[in-house]
Amino acid sequence: MTEKAVVNYLRRNDLHDILYETLARKMILEFGHFLEQEDATGEIMAESRRDADTTVLSAFLSSTKDSTFDVGARYCLWAENCRKRITSLTFQNKKGLSFGLEVADLFGWAHFYSEYGSTHPVSSVAKKRRVEARVERTEEAMESLYAKSPEDLTDARTRSVAADRVSEFTEALKNFRSASGPSGTLPGIPDRP
Repeated sequence: MTEKAVVNYLRRNDLHDILYETLARKMILEFGHFLEQEDATGEIMAESRRDADTTVLSAFLSSTKDSTFDVGARYCLWAENCRKRITSLTFQNKKGLSFGLEVADLFGWAHFYSEYGSTHPVSSVAKKRRVEARVERTEEAMESLYAKSPEDLTDARTRSVAADRVSEFTEALKNFRSASGPSGTLPGIPDRP
């Protein structure tokens, strides 16, 4: 059974973007909580991913419903904060991007580069120095913004933020495994691994 077959199965079951949706939920909940603490309102502006905008919209809608979370859980209260404090969700394409989205991209790029390196190694020594200096300056700027250390999204935290989606994902994988024959044949697709 190939990785592509699993990804296609997850896509058909609308579960291919589960990590992106979970992280979006977490950020939306954190933002609503932040706005509550500051007694402020705010809006969310997301970079459009075209067909995948529904993932962010779904995360937003889930993050503003109490019923998404266990009764009494902190995220249940934070969902209420999101409903009260977040005034809009807007999608922007590359032409309409704001400074804030560009800074978020820069921070994401610098973190990814420092953690995993470059997928396209730089051949020029001078360019490599410039890139590494830019990453270092960006990381220094990010560290000054942290009120606390960055948080890892552990299994338990993922379940508390997106228990409904984790359950759907787990069930889909069980169904996939049980429906696949010994040759790796997918359900409804005879003779195709």
